Formats: sequence, structure tokens, C-alpha cells
Amino acid sequence: MLKVAIIGTGMIAGSAHIPAYRSRSDVFSVEAVVDINETAARNTATQCGIPHWFTDCVQMLETVKPDLVSVCVPNAFHKQYIRLALEHGVHVLCEKPVAVTYADAVEAVRMARKAGFRNLSVDLMFGLPGQSVHTWVQTLENVLTLKPDHISCYGLKVEKGTPLYEYKDVCNLPDDDAQADMYLTAVEILKSRNFRHYEISNFARKDKASKH
Repeated sequence: MLKVAIIGTGMIAGSAHIPAYRSRSDVFSVEAVVDINETAARNTATQCGIPHWFTDCVQMLETVKPDLVSVCVPNAFHKQYIRLALEHGVHVLCEKPVAVTYADAVEAVRMARKAGFRNLSVDLMFGLPGQSVHTWVQTLENVLTLKPDHISCYGLKVEKGTPLYEYKDVCNLPDDDAQADMYLTAVEILKSRNFRHYEISNFARKDKASKH
């Protein structure tokens, strides 16, 4: 039985992570929740039948000693909780994105390697506002210096009903031809660096393809 702790008690924790773990109670036991809001932590624990609640993550890690944590806090705080969990030898499941800046992403990769991760994947997006083929190539080259084992490249699709859709005509989005050029450029560069293009968006080094 794997002991699980939930860091953050917002919507994604209550609607996805906690129910998912509870649906596999033969494998997982949710032992604790952490939130800087004491009332939220206590109420979530009470409502979900979780035995322990904390407002301090370090205290939780040292007291409960979970095997796995789900990081469900706002994006800007992902990195700090990932670091704490890894430093305590705990497996981490984190909502995307792991980091919100390139510098933070580099640090997250280094933390993962230091913790012993031998199979590391990086997700990238192209077709972003203001992006060009040139800046996309720079992104790819920067990421390749991190020596990932797997890379996924996703083109931005602006959907109706999203905030970005309201500004799509004024935010300097690359057109379809530019997006296609970015995709083909990624295919060419990654193949030249010994990544196998095994699915539309996915590239992997030998024996590192995702198993779905």
C-alpha cells in the first residue's frame, strides 16, 4: 500500500486527485492533506475522511513520510513543493506546468536528475504569441542542453470560448504556415540529435518512448 499526501486543497485536488486515489484503495491510501489555509486543510480532511491535515509541508513530510505526493497548488508554487518532496525522497505527481519560467524549468530538471530520475521528458509548445521559427529553434537548442530522454512538441490551438480567443487578432500569433514550419523544423532538429519521431508530437531516445 502506497501512502499518499495531497499538497493543496483546491478544485483539482477535490475533483480529480483525491477521487482517483480513492478509486484505487487497493493500491493507495491518502494519509494527509496540506494547505496554508488551515480551514481548507481541516475541512478537506474531514469531508474526505483523510486522517491527517497540516499547514506546513515539511512537517507533513517528516511526520507522515508519504511514498507519493500530489502537488495541486497554483502553478507559481509548483517548483518549491516539488523540491521539498524530492529532498525528502518522495515521488511526485504534479499538475502541469512544473515551472512557469525557463529558469525554473532548468532548475526542476536539475532537481529531478539529482533525485535519480533516469527517464526525463520535457513538453514544449510552439505557435505562441510573438514566437518565430528562429526563437523556436533557440528554445529547442536550449532544451537539448538539458539532455532530456523524451520531448513532446505541441502546437498552440486557440479555442473559441477561451480568453486568448478574444485577443487572437491582436496578440501576434504565428499563422498556420509559420506553425507548420516550426513543427517541421523540430522534426528535423530532433531527428538529427538521435530522437526517434514515434508519434505526431512525440520524440524519444532509444528505448525511451512513452507507454500508453
